[in-house]
Amino acid sequence: MLKIGGTMSILKELNNHGCDVKGALDRVLGDEELYVICLKKFVADDAFENLGKFIEEENIEKAFNESHTLKGVAGNLGITPLYDLLVVIVEKLRNNSSIGVYEDYKKMMKSYNKIKKISKDNI
Repeated sequence: MLKIGGTMSILKELNNHGCDVKGALDRVLGDEELYVICLKKFVADDAFENLGKFIEEENIEKAFNESHTLKGVAGNLGITPLYDLLVVIVEKLRNNSSIGVYEDYKKMMKSYNKIKKISKDNI
């Protein structure tokens, strides 16, 4: 079980980082603990590293599928800074282009690492 103070801290930090915490909480019917559990599962997912591998391999189809899934989850969790960067990656890959995608991925990973740190530092 999460400590209430830790949950509140995470939500506040995410909000300060530009995340749409209110919208995300609406999607989970205000259940803050459920939201934080989902967030922690999301940031622990291997999909972020897999995306980097697919981009390096220039496997556009797999990179598109991975980034599209991550974009959807980031959007549902209201992680706007991460979502916005994933939109850029998804659209390039949707158009069968890998030009600049690795650089976009590196930017996205910086945002991901910030979210991951917030989720770990506040429990």
